[in-house]
Amino acid sequence: MSFAAAAGSVAVEPLDHETILRQVERCPQLPSLRRIGASLREMLDADQRYLAQVSDLIRRDPSLTSHVFQLANSAYFSLRRKVSTVEEAVFHLGIRRVRQLAMTTPVVDDFQKMTGPCRFHWRGFWQHCLGTAMITRELTRFAGDEVSEVVYVAGLLHDVGKIVMATQFPDHFNAITERIQSEGGDPREHELQLLGMDHSELGAQYLSAHSLPEPLVESARHHHAPELYSGPHQLVVAAVGSANLISHFGKLGDSGNPTAVSRETWQHSLGWQLVEQHSPMRDMPALERDLIRMVDRLRPVLEFVV
Repeated sequence: MSFAAAAGSVAVEPLDHETILRQVERCPQLPSLRRIGASLREMLDADQRYLAQVSDLIRRDPSLTSHVFQLANSAYFSLRRKVSTVEEAVFHLGIRRVRQLAMTTPVVDDFQKMTGPCRFHWRGFWQHCLGTAMITRELTRFAGDEVSEVVYVAGLLHDVGKIVMATQFPDHFNAITERIQSEGGDPREHELQLLGMDHSELGAQYLSAHSLPEPLVESARHHHAPELYSGPHQLVVAAVGSANLISHFGKLGDSGNPTAVSRETWQHSLGWQLVEQHSPMRDMPALERDLIRMVDRLRPVLEFVV
């Protein structure tokens, strides 16, 4: 059966899984994803390096330099005077944030080049993904788990399936976007009906095809239902699922999902319960209050960074 999401849109046929997976395999692995576990190793030891050496690494990438300045001069830090040198920016941001920017900037830039002229609010999309990544990091830190770059990237790439859909199935993607805008409802239901696979599974298949770490794959696959995953990376998957809801609750960017999320929604979600299970003897009400404050502070930061 053919579907057209709205008047004037291209009619699309849902595809079988084999056809979808063959197309996903043709989607190139981006250089930035190959670098996540390899070429940014220099930054992992940055705490032991001189400030000038770290700053020199940043200067090699003009896009990263721009983002470092934007974040350092954002309202988040409320500095009395504008930061004008890379050394100053690194001093105020701290090495951890610089490492995260070093991973985020090439990923966003590469995916932006890949998406082309799809009718989608990509700036809002990346603001949502960045907000989710930052909240994921906070949740795993609170649970006492070692906060690695993989945790941050798992939050950043949880919605990568939407990018794969936009690039490999552009007519389906546009039809789904129009259907969501005209009818509302759960986007995944429209994805299943119009394409034959939702963005969660599509993203997991893409990341798996390019041998990305399991926490990234399973976070993409289960971020809407983290309770379905019971493997060794359950905390990361649950944190990404909860962070996704909190990002929607706080209206951090726009992932293309119009469904409203209340405070009660994420507080009573199964993913949040899993985070709580991994956080014995910790003050969950205090965490909730901290997250509300964090969301308020993140809005202006994301406007600067993306």
